[in-house]
Amino acid sequence: MQNKVIHNSVSNKKGNIWLFWSKTLPEPTVVSMSSQMITVSVGGFLVSGVHAHVGVVQRRFLWTKMELISDLKQPWMTIGDFNSITSSEEKIGGRTVNRKSMQEFNTCLANCELIQAPKNGLQHSWSNCQHGNRRILCNLDRVVYNQLWFQKNEDWSYKVGLRIASDHSPLLGGNVAVPKPKNVLWKFQKMWSSHPGFMEVVLQCWSEEKLKEAEEEVKEAMIDSDLNPFDTAALDRLVTAENNLNSKEVHLSTMLKQKARVKWVNEWSANTSFFYTNFKIRQSRNFISELQDHNGDITTDQAKIADTLIQHFQKKFQFQDVVNDDTLLEAIQKVINEEDQQMLDAIPDEEEIKSTIFHMDPDSSPGPDGFSGWLYKSCWDIIKHDVIQAVQLCWKRRFIPKGLNSNFLVLLPKIDGAKTPNHFRPIGLRNVSYKIFTKIINTILSSLMNKLITPQQVAYIKGRSIQE
Repeated sequence: MQNKVIHNSVSNKKGNIWLFWSKTLPEPTVVSMSSQMITVSVGGFLVSGVHAHVGVVQRRFLWTKMELISDLKQPWMTIGDFNSITSSEEKIGGRTVNRKSMQEFNTCLANCELIQAPKNGLQHSWSNCQHGNRRILCNLDRVVYNQLWFQKNEDWSYKVGLRIASDHSPLLGGNVAVPKPKNVLWKFQKMWSSHPGFMEVVLQCWSEEKLKEAEEEVKEAMIDSDLNPFDTAALDRLVTAENNLNSKEVHLSTMLKQKARVKWVNEWSANTSFFYTNFKIRQSRNFISELQDHNGDITTDQAKIADTLIQHFQKKFQFQDVVNDDTLLEAIQKVINEEDQQMLDAIPDEEEIKSTIFHMDPDSSPGPDGFSGWLYKSCWDIIKHDVIQAVQLCWKRRFIPKGLNSNFLVLLPKIDGAKTPNHFRPIGLRNVSYKIFTKIINTILSSLMNKLITPQQVAYIKGRSIQE
């Protein structure tokens, strides 16, 4: 492959920035060139290579030049050694972080409307190559771009490579398509609730589903009555089922004749571009593009990554036999009296169930059924009778049907550039219907904490301070 090069060399000094590109690409045009940055225009995109000065004062000239480039309002990506960090977490060892320098760099990025590109690989791009207490690690090299660049290259990300021939890591970037997971299920979207016909659709679907159930009851009762024509109990069940069906049909017919009324709330226009950009960046960061297995081998195949993760967490959380010593229970004093036991066994009423649901975070991630707390709150008048009946029935029988307590397991990276299974933390996303039970139990038990937990235990107890 034939390449071309642009550099900032002068007669008496070798250049510190060299931009190479293939002849197969459009001819780049130099927009700006200095000792700290070269900016070229390629096919309607601006690309800047940066090698910032080690001096704080000299870097201010670079920040000024970057703000001038941003005024061109074109898709722009900047890559290189900025010799600055954005937070104290980006440095390990050495002297205390120069907060003035860090603030100036962050101000420049904000003024230029540049955002950090998604990355993987090493967490720190530079090392002083020392050992022990003298070792210093920093994230000096990075890629940033503006929203115009992002809109054209949504899947662009980069990898921080290994430091081999230099104290700096190579940055390898490009467009990496994020494949859609195979097990994506339906999910309720909050925005649907603002549609004028939302409540009408929910009421219709909910009523039609209950109508189907009533029809099935009539069918079963009719078959039973036909097989036992002289059984008065079977006849009574048929009459009751038919009355229930007729009632559901009347409710559905009335609902269809009603006109939905929605009170609209005027809001300032949302910055959709900003939220979409952050969503895509977050999606790219959470995507596991490569993984290192227990043998040290790195794979990018999604099927192999999934198998490696499943094997790791199955081994970690597999069942292990334990020996239970019930004699230890004899040393525990009985602190729960009959009154407390009755409170624990009491079936929650309508107000308690409603209060529990309405105190949940409506925007928390839903479980396998796809329904968030927002649906329960916004459609409470429609679904409340069925929800209350289901909760109270499970409470009476002390049994939760299979599937109601199902979970989605989601892996969250513990660190930037997570690449091994140990770098991920699994969390479970449960159905709201199951959270109702756990929240009610939590509320009841919280009133007994002062009895169950000794006064010496002060941490993580409401009303107590760890400093006491």
